[in-house]
Amino acid sequence: MPTISKVYITEIKQILKEARAKAYAAVNYSMVETYLLIGKRIVEEIQQGENRANYGEQVIKNVSKALTAEFCKGFSDRSVRQYRQFYQMFPKLPIVRTMIAESKGTETAKSDKTRKTVKGKINLANSVRQIEKIAVEV
Repeated sequence: MPTISKVYITEIKQILKEARAKAYAAVNYSMVETYLLIGKRIVEEIQQGENRANYGEQVIKNVSKALTAEFCKGFSDRSVRQYRQFYQMFPKLPIVRTMIAESKGTETAKSDKTRKTVKGKINLANSVRQIEKIAVEV
């Protein structure tokens, strides 16, 4: 049986590490987008309520109850309030879809639209880092 060089194994390990890093980044982007959009929707709903303070609390409780019933953990009243607060703090945070979704499988992956998407992702990554700093400080 031939021996496998250390370089060969190191390269394969690096491929796996890079794939994991990409997966983590994709999950982080998706979570930021999700929390921002949930917060936005809650703010929009509360702004339509007549008595904002009471109505707002009821909206949060209803959202929390419905999401917990379907998705279990992560949607306590406190978490839902934090999603709303997150949107209120960063209402103009750019949310960018993945390049695959943007290009829809076209062969023009190097188009101006895709370049703008890549630039937007970099801006979003910087925004996420800023948000993480703020969260640690709070």
